[in-house]
Amino acid sequence: MSHRNLLSLTKCLLPFSLFEPLDVEERRIMQEHPVTGENICKPLKSLRRILPVIRHHHEKMDGSGYPDGLRGEAVPLKARILQVADVYDALTTDRPYRGALSPEEALQTLFTEAGIGWLDASVVLKFSQICRDGECSPVRGRTMLASYYA
Repeated sequence: MSHRNLLSLTKCLLPFSLFEPLDVEERRIMQEHPVTGENICKPLKSLRRILPVIRHHHEKMDGSGYPDGLRGEAVPLKARILQVADVYDALTTDRPYRGALSPEEALQTLFTEAGIGWLDASVVLKFSQICRDGECSPVRGRTMLASYYA
């Protein structure tokens, strides 16, 4: 099961629309999805090694993320890598409330978020180098996975 499928599965369990502004209670429920995903995957032996990645992909380098408020190097490296790829994918994919950003605009957003302490700057730098080498350019408006098979 891919990361995108796991996220979709846990978000399907949410009792509200993801396309409208969330109130405080809805935001709290939304922020439970990493733990929900971890709990869904716990029984699957093949996914046990990535449980920390599932749980911590919304942590931030400055400690303001969720679910555990991990800070800096306490956030597993694989979770930091997935977070950067996930944010890039979200930014370069059409959404009901906005069009996809260009790859360059998305990279600029990643650097901005690294600058304010949310993303790991070294991961963003390496990711941008990979993208600039042409290895992560989705077909505009499609997810990276859909672009791979296009």
